[in-house]
Amino acid sequence: VVVPWQPAADGLATFATLTAILDALKEIIQLMEANREKLWEMLQLADNPSFSGGSSSAIVSLRELAAEHLLAMAKHSAELGNAAAVLDWLERGRGQVDASFKMEGASGVTLLMRAAKHGHEG
Repeated sequence: VVVPWQPAADGLATFATLTAILDALKEIIQLMEANREKLWEMLQLADNPSFSGGSSSAIVSLRELAAEHLLAMAKHSAELGNAAAVLDWLERGRGQVDASFKMEGASGVTLLMRAAKHGHEG
């Protein structure tokens, strides 16, 4: 998504530019939600034991890739304050509420801490 920057005479963005940025962000969020659902579908398929026995290297790679991307999306959702996406990740059994990660060189950071760092309340 490309949004042309059109500064006004005083150097501030015009209303049209801000509106275009907001529309672009809405489109990005919709795409992320669609991708998140596709990843859940891939993971569910990979977890099904009747799908190629569930143990081939391709199935294991698919499972790991989908889980990795879903975790990244949960982290990003926490930073954006998208509680629904974080809860979805937790409720589908792929994450733990007290799971910790590295962020900016610090270890032991939880999703709640990531959200708080970006100004969101838990």
